Amino acid sequence: MQSGLSGLPRYVRYKSGRYYFEPKGNLQKLIDGKTSVPLGSDFNEMRQRYSEIMGLDPLETRLGNMTMTELAYWHLEEIKKRCSKEHAKRQLYKAELVSAFFGNALVKDIRKIHDLEYKKHRVENSPRVFNNDFSFLHGAFSLAVDWEIIDRNPCHGVKKLKKQKRVVALADNELLAMFNYMACHAPLVCMYMYVKLLCGCRVGELVNLTEDCVTEKGVIFTLSKKKCESKVLVC
Repeated sequence: MQSGLSGLPRYVRYKSGRYYFEPKGNLQKLIDGKTSVPLGSDFNEMRQRYSEIMGLDPLETRLGNMTMTELAYWHLEEIKKRCSKEHAKRQLYKAELVSAFFGNALVKDIRKIHDLEYKKHRVENSPRVFNNDFSFLHGAFSLAVDWEIIDRNPCHGVKKLKKQKRVVALADNELLAMFNYMACHAPLVCMYMYVKLLCGCRVGELVNLTEDCVTEKGVIFTLSKKKCESKVLVC
């Protein structure tokens, strides 16, 4: 991802661990006719020096050349201001994921297709948690929109994954523990469970089970009507 989007200002080259400004034509007069001047080895130092040479507003230049890594951690700092430490700690991992995938790609260069690539990358590794990862990325871009770094959130139109319900059957000991608890705290629920275990009726056939059904003779209630006449079940 990083190789396609260098994140460098125009006419800036990175060679042997240092940044250089190598303008063309009339722009060479900004550096006294030279063909190249060093801008330092640090990325932020380079942008500061570049702004000074070009006569640009340093803040505007910094925002315009903000990288995805910077945006991710900026968003993380905003989260820390309004959320608990535990939540912020979980979001740190998501910031690291964004940084690892997008690197120094410029925020203004990111398009929907890049977010789709990120989705494909995350789904291949951990499909169950993609929606949470995507929410962090969406929030980061929303912050960038608020600061007018970009005009539109590139996450718009990228669909989240449909959540699949996980059905976990109760173990016998769990069912027994629930039954014993309900016997003391909610006898009607306990009786409901007991009748259902005995007769195997569907939920729709047990809707008529009320407190009045519990008698000295046992549990008596009428099954819902089908094609034939209704039946009375006695347990």
